[in-house]
Amino acid sequence: MSLQGRDAAAGVSHWFGTDEYGRDYFTRALYGGQISLMVGFLAMLFSTLIGTLVGTVSGYFGGKIDNLLMRLVDILMSIRLFSCCWCSMPT
Repeated sequence: MSLQGRDAAAGVSHWFGTDEYGRDYFTRALYGGQISLMVGFLAMLFSTLIGTLVGTVSGYFGGKIDNLLMRLVDILMSIRLFSCCWCSMPT
């Protein structure tokens, strides 16, 4: 924060510029994005772990277990489709 760089335009030292208090917009955007990035990363990690577990069990046992898990995954993937279609229907 610097009082000399108040309301400065974007430049070399402040990529997005500064506000009326001299705070850097780029730094504030990075700080604000931390929570969003963490939520996205944890969702990706969770889905990867679940998918790896289901795929490993399905590949190891095969047969009826494979077919059952494949149908369960198909049902779970269709929930999003049905919810999108339901919400887009006129009332």
